[in-house]
Amino acid sequence: MRNLPQKDAGSVLYLFPRKQHRQCLARFYPAYRPSSEIGWADCDRLMVCAAVCFNADKVPFLQFSTTRQKHSFPLYKAILYSMTPSQPRKIKILHLIYTLQIGGAELMLYHLCKGLVQTYPERFESTVACIYGTGPLYDKFKDLGITVVNLHGAGKRFYHSIWRIILLIKKVKPDIVHTHLFPPDRYGQIAAFFCGTRCRISTIHSMEPRLTVAERLTIHLIKYLSTGIIAVSSSAKMHYEHHYAINPNKMTVIYNTSGHSVPAHYRRTPQPPQRPFRLVNLDNLKPAKGQHYLIPAVKELMAFDPTILVDIIGDVTGEYAAYVAAEIRKHKLENTISLLGHIINPCVRLPDYHLMISLSLWEGFHMSLVEGMSVGLPIITTPIPPHLELFDGIEHIFVRHDDPSAIAQKAYATLTDYHLYSSLSQANFRRSAVFSCDTMVAKYAEFYNGCMASRTSTVGKRMHTTENS
Repeated sequence: MRNLPQKDAGSVLYLFPRKQHRQCLARFYPAYRPSSEIGWADCDRLMVCAAVCFNADKVPFLQFSTTRQKHSFPLYKAILYSMTPSQPRKIKILHLIYTLQIGGAELMLYHLCKGLVQTYPERFESTVACIYGTGPLYDKFKDLGITVVNLHGAGKRFYHSIWRIILLIKKVKPDIVHTHLFPPDRYGQIAAFFCGTRCRISTIHSMEPRLTVAERLTIHLIKYLSTGIIAVSSSAKMHYEHHYAINPNKMTVIYNTSGHSVPAHYRRTPQPPQRPFRLVNLDNLKPAKGQHYLIPAVKELMAFDPTILVDIIGDVTGEYAAYVAAEIRKHKLENTISLLGHIINPCVRLPDYHLMISLSLWEGFHMSLVEGMSVGLPIITTPIPPHLELFDGIEHIFVRHDDPSAIAQKAYATLTDYHLYSSLSQANFRRSAVFSCDTMVAKYAEFYNGCMASRTSTVGKRMHTTENS
């Protein structure tokens, strides 16, 4: 038993099944100091790192470290004490988000969780907590077997919301707390910090230029409390580096994706559009999406072709939606522009349209355009940085949001010039492959694994420093 071959060193991670075994204080100081570290495991909430080493007589022994002190243990005694190989433990992730309404961040979270469940079922375990309430995506998450918690934070005080999240973290005991959007960032990062969660992640979804005081304070909380920040585009990363001096080494770019699939029977082959031309705007009705600029542009476009039809797909609740509906009635466009409400999988409907128009004033990453690109739709949009990054140099599709004449001319020229229409369609379809759901899920999984490895390395360095002192 004492003459085990050296090739066995570093081959197995062992756990001491009994507390008294882990508390053994026998010490050996091997001549062959560089040991082969095997890994980490959580044993009775005490972190244990094990490595097989050899002393001066080439006798193998197990050297292991805990968060309190470092121990060495003869390998043959360890075997006699019936040590067992560890099983990989799932990484628990707690996602905090505002609601589960239909939106870019919410759809990204759904397809991320779905991808982790389908691709890494033995590695990750996700829990989703809604700060202010659930929404249409609630049943989708439940179908995946993911626990969804409603914290009922609407109308609650600041400290009450933080306290509810602290209680949830204490119950779930996540390895990673991942927050999305400003209110969850504000409450979740503080709660995770006070709970001692080592991995605190925030995904930045927006580049809104005019922020409230609370939102600016939230960004500073993310800057100092989070251990990692994910930007949904390189433009968003540069924006926060420049305006808020966030350390670029702390930020990682992972592109959003909706994850919606085009119908199996559908293969986009550009055909000359047939009248009546059908246009689509795929955005929730919010001031940042600029739908009120679309109305005069449609009025101008009807001078070229009065049979044109425009559908706006997105959430139609709220004051801005009421304002847009009033503007449509004011310009007598009720028979031309239709407000269809939100659709969970718009890719099923998008092949029925000839052109997509989006007049966003700002975005972090425009997921709706990726959905249009995935079915080969030509797109007319605004030249904001995320759009320039998204299309990667296809310059002739960009227009100013406040120039209805240029919007109408570009749209009509695209619809009537088959060569231009076909080239835009094919270029968009090829470009959409960069933003696949599988790529996003793989990068998030790599990021989560990196966070856990970094946490383990930090604990190991702290133990090594304690031992030397």
